[in-house]
Amino acid sequence: MSDSKTAVIIGATGTVGRGITRVLAGSGWKVVAIARDMAKLNALESEVPGIKIVAGTVDGDAPAEQLAAQVNGVAPQVDAVITAINGPLFTTRLLDCDAEKLMETIQGNLITHHCAARWLSPLLAPGGHYIGIGGGMADFTFPGVGPVSLCQAAQRNMFRFFAMEVQEQDISVVELMLFSHIVDPADEDGANPREIRADEVGMHIRAILDRPEDFPGPILALKSRKQIGQPERQ
Repeated sequence: MSDSKTAVIIGATGTVGRGITRVLAGSGWKVVAIARDMAKLNALESEVPGIKIVAGTVDGDAPAEQLAAQVNGVAPQVDAVITAINGPLFTTRLLDCDAEKLMETIQGNLITHHCAARWLSPLLAPGGHYIGIGGGMADFTFPGVGPVSLCQAAQRNMFRFFAMEVQEQDISVVELMLFSHIVDPADEDGANPREIRADEVGMHIRAILDRPEDFPGPILALKSRKQIGQPERQ
């Protein structure tokens, strides 16, 4: 069923993006992997043969528009766009975060998602899926993560608006919020057994793509390893 479908993964060389790439490519999806760093993309292509790689960013409208044109050139039909992008994690008191650093955080964690959706979602074929990966700190006030938490809360509402605004189109929009540190396979030794693994995120994404009726969204949450491939229990 999925062997003729194409998924575009933005942020494909990060921990989460690599996990999604491995699982979807291993399940028969054609994968277009996107990231900034060509060396990392080449390494990913060596790890997951058969994928297509494209270097680009969604840092603003102009680069995102250019990226969309590049993707259109290598993948005339796109069935899924998955954004696994975020700015670097840091800790500081919100009151110690100056305006410049806050704007940088908003750029890396919010504006990028906006630009990706604005320019990549129009590439989706009828029945296509747009999935954004978000963090689980939107409603929590853990010390030191105020700037990132603010962005995650805004990102969640942004995806609600995206979903509302495409209701007349034959595509679905969801955000998957991850309530766990994600373990890279390279860090498996000594990792917390309760923490979600990168490939398990990919398995959950595959379930969302294969059974969208079970994951209506627009906001989904992945909170434990036991939940992989299953809808969140209300």
